[in-house]
Amino acid sequence: LQNFFTGISFVFSQFVTQSFGFLYSQQEQIYLALYGEVSEAKALLEQLTLVCGSRPSYREMLQDLQSYVKNDLERIDREPTKLLAEGYTQAELRDPLEKVLYATSVGVPGFVYDTVRGLREARGARLGATQRKLPAAHFVLLNVLAILELSVFPVLSAGCSAVDKPGSEWLPGHILFFHSVLFGLMTAVVVLTLNVLLDLWRPVGETYSIQTILKEMVVGLEQELELRIEAGASGALQLKSSQTKHSQANAVPLDTVTSW
Repeated sequence: LQNFFTGISFVFSQFVTQSFGFLYSQQEQIYLALYGEVSEAKALLEQLTLVCGSRPSYREMLQDLQSYVKNDLERIDREPTKLLAEGYTQAELRDPLEKVLYATSVGVPGFVYDTVRGLREARGARLGATQRKLPAAHFVLLNVLAILELSVFPVLSAGCSAVDKPGSEWLPGHILFFHSVLFGLMTAVVVLTLNVLLDLWRPVGETYSIQTILKEMVVGLEQELELRIEAGASGALQLKSSQTKHSQANAVPLDTVTSW
């Protein structure tokens, strides 16, 4: 029975070590992918402002980029496979990045095309990093090993109580007293370890949640998008009013036209 307990403990520790290393490396890949995607989105915003700031569709391009940030980049709670399969809502005709490409695709592809391509590659890296690699059966096996390890310990402890005086096993300083304290500590450590692994397995968990960090990363991007969209709307209104005034100033009155 002692050998069985030792073997179960060894297998459980190996599973926990490998699982934690794999999940932690996946967590690191998610952070790197998010930083890369947010950087590409900011670069696209700057290029749209520099290249397309004077175009009539400038405000629509910014709104498409804002839609991408809200409906794709921040939706880390959705499964990556479902996000790729379902795409966007039916209210949107096509991908917001596709709208930006359509609005800027004039002649030879320029810097905006390269940035959108880089943003799409960063999106693929983010979706691949957030995809769950370990199946649910892996954690079922971990729970079974933990239950076996914890269930064998009281049996071994009951066998060790025979070396102590009868009737005094539960008193402080005796074998069963120490074994009960050790069993409580071991149970707490095993349960805490399994909860940490489950939290790492879910990107939107509680302790290792990425959603809070992502909101802090994109808050500056969202504010800048809103400010530039408002500035683009006011600029479009001023341009329209100036064109109207110019056309009215150049208009020739009908009574001044010479009739032949």
